[in-house]
Amino acid sequence: MVDEEIRTKKNDNDRDDQIEDRFRKQLEKQLFWWVKINGRFEGVLVFVGKDFIILVGDDCKIFEIPLEEIDSLQKRAPGCPDRRHDKHHDDYDD
Repeated sequence: MVDEEIRTKKNDNDRDDQIEDRFRKQLEKQLFWWVKINGRFEGVLVFVGKDFIILVGDDCKIFEIPLEEIDSLQKRAPGCPDRRHDKHHDDYDD
């Protein structure tokens, strides 16, 4: 019974590691793109580490965000206009 519990715990840890690796690889695809993390932190994603990421914001602020605290990531599609600077911004529905 003890061997089975150890095996189950090891499989759970392996699965968690696979999910973290997949998430890290997805983040690495966003390197040097302007992103918004958790709806609060905006900037260029410049580094993806084992446990954290680094963003550089508009005003050159550096944000170090632990991976475990990331709930959402938002990125603009290439060529998508910024609605704040679009002269027809009143035509959009919010």
